[in-house]
Amino acid sequence: SSPLRKSKNKRKSFYEEVTTHRCRCCPTWVAVRWFDSGLQRHVDRLQHICRRINKNNGFQSAMFSCLLLALFLPDTWVLMNVPTNDALDTFLILMVVMFLFELL
Repeated sequence: SSPLRKSKNKRKSFYEEVTTHRCRCCPTWVAVRWFDSGLQRHVDRLQHICRRINKNNGFQSAMFSCLLLALFLPDTWVLMNVPTNDALDTFLILMVVMFLFELL
């Protein structure tokens, strides 16, 4: 076995990281008790779903188009000399909601 050989390390779940973390300042027993109550599998499942959504090409394209619209739509609105900003406000609020969804 060569020291340069890459090992196939599986990414640790949050539960494994909490239970193997050792320092005097972190009360690990609180987190361990919370995860031992059955919430671990729900958290792991939710993490898996969120990763799948964020790695989806359609979702990334939609978020990129929202970014471009959020950057250039207000300036375009001013150049087009639109009398009211009601539709612009609606578009920008929708984009903020989408950005918040991406943040989760």
